[in-house]
Amino acid sequence: CCEVLEHLEDPAAGLAELARVARGHVLLSTPWEPAWRAMNVARGRYLRALGNTPGHIQHFSRRGLLRLAQTRLDVVAVRRPLPWTVLLGTPRR
Repeated sequence: CCEVLEHLEDPAAGLAELARVARGHVLLSTPWEPAWRAMNVARGRYLRALGNTPGHIQHFSRRGLLRLAQTRLDVVAVRRPLPWTVLLGTPRR
């Protein structure tokens, strides 16, 4: 589920559904907002919103994404290739 959770009003419910239907691993990624916003501003994008991409209604730090994921997944790995946080996990059954 790449680049989706930050668009959901209830990302916990979205993650619960992903964990329910997944047959193996779940790959999550979200933008790391400080870097994402800075890059948007540097490109002259979304200046009135201080670089916040329209539709991003959730903002996840590495720790926040990890905390959310641990409610439904056994986390295998977390990486932060700029400007994202990427997490791999397996659903808890």
